Amino acid sequence: LARKLYQNLLEWYLMKTDKEHNEKTIIRIINKASERLDPIETLKILPDCFELKNVRHFLEESLQTCLKTKRTNQLQRNLLFLQLLQMQKTRIQNEYHSFTIKNDTKCDQCDSPISAKQVIIRFPQNHTVHLHCRTKYEKKMMNIKTSYKEAVQLCYVKCLNDPENDPYKSKYEAKKIFNYIKDQLLLSDKQTVFDGDNPLTNEFDDLDVIYDETTNMPKIFMMKDKMTRSETNISASTLVKHNYLIRLLLHYHIATIYNDTEEKMEGEKYLKDLLVNIENVQFHPYFCSLNLHVLNQLILIQASYDKYDQAILYASQAEHLYKHWMTVNQTKFPLRLKALIEISINDSISEKKRCHEFELTYTHTLYYLAQVYAKLNEKEQSAKYCQLTLERQLLHRDDDNFNAVDWATNSATLSQYYMGAGDYPTARHCLVCADLILEEIKTDEKVLERSASFKRCWGKYAINLLADSTQRLLRAADNDLNPNEIISKKLVESKFRFKMKKDNIEKYEQEYITAIYVLDYEQARHVFLFGLNQLNKSKEYYVLDGFVSDYVEICQDISQLYNKLVFFESD
Repeated sequence: LARKLYQNLLEWYLMKTDKEHNEKTIIRIINKASERLDPIETLKILPDCFELKNVRHFLEESLQTCLKTKRTNQLQRNLLFLQLLQMQKTRIQNEYHSFTIKNDTKCDQCDSPISAKQVIIRFPQNHTVHLHCRTKYEKKMMNIKTSYKEAVQLCYVKCLNDPENDPYKSKYEAKKIFNYIKDQLLLSDKQTVFDGDNPLTNEFDDLDVIYDETTNMPKIFMMKDKMTRSETNISASTLVKHNYLIRLLLHYHIATIYNDTEEKMEGEKYLKDLLVNIENVQFHPYFCSLNLHVLNQLILIQASYDKYDQAILYASQAEHLYKHWMTVNQTKFPLRLKALIEISINDSISEKKRCHEFELTYTHTLYYLAQVYAKLNEKEQSAKYCQLTLERQLLHRDDDNFNAVDWATNSATLSQYYMGAGDYPTARHCLVCADLILEEIKTDEKVLERSASFKRCWGKYAINLLADSTQRLLRAADNDLNPNEIISKKLVESKFRFKMKKDNIEKYEQEYITAIYVLDYEQARHVFLFGLNQLNKSKEYYVLDGFVSDYVEICQDISQLYNKLVFFESD
């Protein structure tokens, strides 16, 4: 439509009598709207008197556009061809996968025997059904898969918008669906929830289950090479192992709902049972990520009971699990939770997605540890794990899960610890990084509030630096020491460096404000002016009309700045 419009506009100008004026206008149009004009049609309607130099820019732009379109189309064709080759490879692999129909082989849908003369359908999960049972089987599997997706959406997404008078509405609905799926699987070990080609069955041969003698149901997963002869008398089928794995995953989801709905004792019971069920296979790729999620939930529960020592024990198990996996499997990652029930082969084998979930889950472990150590008043340990958490979050800063405002807030909070410990280079680095992260995101009310809050932190930084400098100068005078000797021995570099996008951040920090104790009035004056400037900017947000307490506190900080500067004045 745009091309047609511009074409008509050119024709209209060509029909007008004022040829000299129209020619200039036409040249301006075709040069500015080259992407919206068809070069062939345009050249057809232009009169022969048009000089080539006047349309040169238009022709060059048109040629570039054509070449770009051609390259894009070629790239798309190559990608489609690669996808076709991948599909052909998968088809060939499936066609060459052999299996045997025995006398006791039964249909996984109707449970009737399968004879050699009957037409059958073989699914990649090693499930076999009659041809006439295929539709019912696929419909049943799709219903379970759809139900699972709906429950996950309710449990972790829609619950965020639940009304205040019914805050757990979505959680309870999700629990009903999870229990329904679990009951469906318990009714018969002849269901699964995978569709398409899935690699889960490839490693089930390494696993087996121990049955409960009372209920005759799977109780504990084991590695086959670790089982005794008596335990392997009844070897579970792939389908039984698969369904038991899914039921354990459902138990995890149900446990998280109990935790979120203030029924922590019930949730804790589910989670502890889960640990027992998978204890012997915790390093298996199907269970490692699930195990890490379970331990994280137990850390939260123990912390809510104020049992911080117990929370640290679970966190230690999580650390050991993660480090063991990363040592043994340096390039491979355990399956994501979603892969155990929901996705196709193209997603489940994606190492990048596996890596992301596993690393993100362990980042949560470190974050919980930072909170637990803070509750125990072990500030150094808390700061250590907070730093590790922030470093790991930066590695995935381009992901949707990265919250820039939260990251900046936590970095500014970490600076307060190092400021209190007298480590001003590290405190400065944390605050500078917090400011830089905020600069990268779109400004809104929340960002403005955090930015003003960080400026107050800079004010505290200046106050503390002047106060500590005063104390060190007084101690040096009492001991007849040269202040330069004391300061030269102090740390002048940050203990760590966050990987920021800004180049040469060390130089930027030094230009921002010093991190070295000041010795004289001139040095103290620079620190004072910096802190005063930051606090005055903070007052622009925390105005008296609306933020009375904050405004008064800022005024008190400004008063302290003046008070700390007085010591350095010679008169």
